[in-house]
Order: sequence, then C-alpha cells, then structure tokens
Amino acid sequence: MLSIAHKRVDQAEIYFYNSQTNHAKYENGRLDEIKSSIQSGYSLRIIKDHTLGFGYTKNIRDPEAFVELTLNSLKTNTRANFSFPEPFIPQRLNTYNPEIEKVNMPQVIEECNRILEIVKTRIDGKVDILAAYGVSEIHIANTNGLNLNDRFSFYLGICHRGTSR
Repeated sequence: MLSIAHKRVDQAEIYFYNSQTNHAKYENGRLDEIKSSIQSGYSLRIIKDHTLGFGYTKNIRDPEAFVELTLNSLKTNTRANFSFPEPFIPQRLNTYNPEIEKVNMPQVIEECNRILEIVKTRIDGKVDILAAYGVSEIHIANTNGLNLNDRFSFYLGICHRGTSR
C-alpha cells in the first residue's frame, strides 16, 4: 500500500486498527444483553505538495482504488505544515495482558451473577451491572520508515444502584 501511494505523493502513512469487544449488561438484576463486536479499518494519510489528503476504508480489496480515493481528498486543499514521523522507539506502557485471551462470556456471566448475589444482600432496589473485555491492536507505518505495532487489552466491571422506573 505504501509503495503504491509513494509513487504518486511526497509522503504516505497507513494506520490499521482492529478491536474485538464483548460485554454483558444486567438491568435490575437480570441479564439484559450479551454483545460482541469487531471494529477494524485502515486510514491512509498522504502529503503532496504540502497538501494533506486522507482516506478510510474497512478493507483493502483494491489498493490502487483506495490510493485514488485518498488522492481525491487533496481537493480540500488542507495545508500540511508537517512531515510524518521518522522511526523511533516508543515508550511501552504494558497495556496488553495475554491472560485476556482465556476470558470467555460464560466466565463473565458467572462472575456477574456472583457479584449480583453479594450486592443484593446489601442493597434493596435496582442493581445494574456492566462487564466488558476485549483487545485492540494498531499498526502504523509510513514512507519515512516508521513501523509500529501495539496491542491493548481491558476487562472491566461496573456495578451500580440504578434508579427505579
């Protein structure tokens, strides 16, 4: 992709994002929703004659067409008073835990039910719970030689006393 774009522009940068999330939602102490989602996409930024162009797609079936779409965005005439970053070694934050790969929805529901039983002995009224987990990954590369990858994971649980309807 970068080599195709670089033939027609001064600089190019591609960004890939992929996120997989799962959540269980309890309303008034009852399981109300289980949802999984996958979001992913590619963005391409280009600089040609100090003008910035941008394109976005969910998949790259036709790289040439994607580059052409991005080139068309140069018509907005957005000035680029910068260059894309040179290679560097970023400070890592350790935001990915491989143990997240072992988590599954039945475990999450079991934990929510356990928490709900404890909370119901202490609160008289509506109790809502949201539990979610997932993994996101990014990749960014450009024609200046930058090439970075990273992964992030999360697991969260929120339990609160709701208002009666």
